Amino acid sequence: MLWFAKLGAENGEAAVSIDGGPAEVVDTYAADDIWGVAAYRKEFPTSGRHTIHIEILGQRGAHPNERSKDTLIFVDGIRVEEE
Repeated sequence: MLWFAKLGAENGEAAVSIDGGPAEVVDTYAADDIWGVAAYRKEFPTSGRHTIHIEILGQRGAHPNERSKDTLIFVDGIRVEEE
């Protein structure tokens, strides 16, 4: 499973959890705008139904440096493949 996002100067952090498990913080800050980046990746041992939860944390990216201008999070797409 891949979450594709836009990285950029106005972007912040999100917490991603799968199937109610522990969240992983994803920082989507970048000095330049970069579209279609695989911001998060998860592989599953077996195929089946899963739930992804993306929570906007309201924190600026590049934390604690806080060079980000805002806390935006973009979802360009989610791709799921079965092998």
